[in-house]
Amino acid sequence: FVVTGVVFGDSPVRIPQTYFFMAFFVPSFVLMISVVVYFIAYFLLIGVVAAVLNGFAAVRTVPLVIKIASAIVVAAVAYAAGKFLRKMAGKGDVINLKRLEKSHTESFGEKAVSIGFLNSVGLRTPVGFGVSERVFERYARRNGIGLTPDCGDDEGGAKKGLAETRKKIKSGKFPFIDAVRLRIAYTIFVLRRGPDPALIVRSSFFGEDAPGRLAPGQYASFGTHGSFKGMLEAVRDCWVSFFMENAVKYRANMGVSNEPRLSFIMQELLQLDLIGT
Repeated sequence: FVVTGVVFGDSPVRIPQTYFFMAFFVPSFVLMISVVVYFIAYFLLIGVVAAVLNGFAAVRTVPLVIKIASAIVVAAVAYAAGKFLRKMAGKGDVINLKRLEKSHTESFGEKAVSIGFLNSVGLRTPVGFGVSERVFERYARRNGIGLTPDCGDDEGGAKKGLAETRKKIKSGKFPFIDAVRLRIAYTIFVLRRGPDPALIVRSSFFGEDAPGRLAPGQYASFGTHGSFKGMLEAVRDCWVSFFMENAVKYRANMGVSNEPRLSFIMQELLQLDLIGT
């Protein structure tokens, strides 16, 4: 709304219609919306109560034997569903770090599995998820990223190939199903820590942190605080660190494969006053 006025001296005086709008229409509009929302909630509540009462009335006429049999069936189904969900909790491409075991090493990396081991012996670690290498494989296929980086003898050509790969990773899009998986994990962080949780994305690449093959400083960890989109950017940056020239040379010196099997970790980022190793 554009409000005009008449100026007397140095003080603008708004036209009377402005005050009428502010004093009458705005409160009336808010009141009208409130009444509509109230009645919608009222009828929904009445409908739920009526359905529950009708259900109880129908159950009263059922013979006792059928009631007992139904209760047994419901209990059996609930038990089977709980057992199935516990079994499935240790499968998939995004798994709670506490559920990672030695058998997950090939897909989730040594670092993620080590955190799972710490939890299994009773040591607390920040809440988080391990994400398997298969997520990067699908990301690479969708965005035309080669799974074997150019690391040949021609240093100039190798640098150009690595730079092109990094560019594709930074500008690529996640497959729908993987975006959903990561969104669910992010939502769990939000439910625990509130909107815009402080997170860290860490590499857990295959062969990293294996006995005699540590990789300190070669791959990067990225803090993110602000949005789901920011978390995805941190994931891309983590993947990019695998394709840096220094990381390629380090792997060559350590005899580690250049095949990008890029699993990673998402964890709550702790704000610490003191830290030690």
